[in-house]
Amino acid sequence: MNKKIQKKRIGYIRFFNPFWKIVFPDAPHKLLPLFSARKNTWYNERLVDVLTPFALPELRKIAQNALESDDYAFFYLDLLNENYREGDGEKIAKKLAKEKKPHDFHHAGITVLNIFEANTTADCRLPLELLIEESVCGQCRLDAVELLEKAGVLSAELSEEMAFDSYKLSLAYGD
Repeated sequence: MNKKIQKKRIGYIRFFNPFWKIVFPDAPHKLLPLFSARKNTWYNERLVDVLTPFALPELRKIAQNALESDDYAFFYLDLLNENYREGDGEKIAKKLAKEKKPHDFHHAGITVLNIFEANTTADCRLPLELLIEESVCGQCRLDAVELLEKAGVLSAELSEEMAFDSYKLSLAYGD
């Protein structure tokens, strides 16, 4: 992870931490037991924000539970930024396809973009193509196309289709 981003996120631990005594190296292990039993709380969302930069088996387990269950909100998948493994792309696509409200889909799409920005693999094709197809946000569609191109899985048809996208900056893809 970028050192600048890591420093910024470490600062969040102090800001969002209700127990000011927690110090950085032990913080992830001390914060894990604080996850609320109620899954989709504001407090849990802040914990996910703080724990996103850490790669721990416990965090991966929480993210896997979120992928496999409809009871978890999409924000838990931010934990996959550092805990992603090959094969998660298909599960992410299934979870993304379940989001029906445009606002919720947009926020889920941003999470997917963050995951694949940190873990650009060929596995990203399915969820990112779904994002391009269903998203109403031109910037998200453009970012998804750029990630597909970076991973080397951008299809010629999709590249040509972007020339007719409603988002101005996407028009360069057809040239």
